[in-house]
Amino acid sequence: MRRLEDPSEQNVFKRSNPAPVVKRLFLREAALIRRGWLSRIWAYPKLSSAEQLTTEAPEDWMLRTTYRLVRWLIRCGHQEILSDLVDDEVGTRHGSRNDVSDQPFKLALLAMFWWSESLSNETVIDRRRRAEFGDAMEYARRHRVPSKHLCGFIKQAGIKRIAHKLKVGHCEPGFRLGEPHVTDEHRVCPAVPQIAFQRGCDVVAKP
Repeated sequence: MRRLEDPSEQNVFKRSNPAPVVKRLFLREAALIRRGWLSRIWAYPKLSSAEQLTTEAPEDWMLRTTYRLVRWLIRCGHQEILSDLVDDEVGTRHGSRNDVSDQPFKLALLAMFWWSESLSNETVIDRRRRAEFGDAMEYARRHRVPSKHLCGFIKQAGIKRIAHKLKVGHCEPGFRLGEPHVTDEHRVCPAVPQIAFQRGCDVVAKP
């Protein structure tokens, strides 16, 4: 059952939404993810060992819901609002701003967590973790991994190795376009170019 503080499980964006509406929706969902994550961090250690075995770890939950939210944004062609949000929320005050200008997942993490960091003066996700998480989510998106399988995919790929794999265009074994465990996230919005990892790890762009 969905908790009241949990983010939506349905795509909240529409391709026809104007940018101000998209920004407002994104910030609303981001706040729910942030609060849900912090509440889970507080509650998880209080669970019994048996309960923890059947409960999604707080970090896994945060990654899964963030990945899903940003994929929705990309799917409907609104990822450009992330740079605007970072400019609005962070400006030039964060050292890694120039490093992530074309990386939607890292931009999203920065926009989502900088506000709470600036208030508490405590880093929720530091630059290294943001880089690892952002690379991991981008790597999963290129493999068309559904959000429910994100954390398993990251663990299998090896989060410490993903940055290099992204750089060299590596493709994980067994991932081919059209297989049941791979989703075509662009079919809903066909104007977005499709990227498929096929045998031989070639990236094929289709109009």
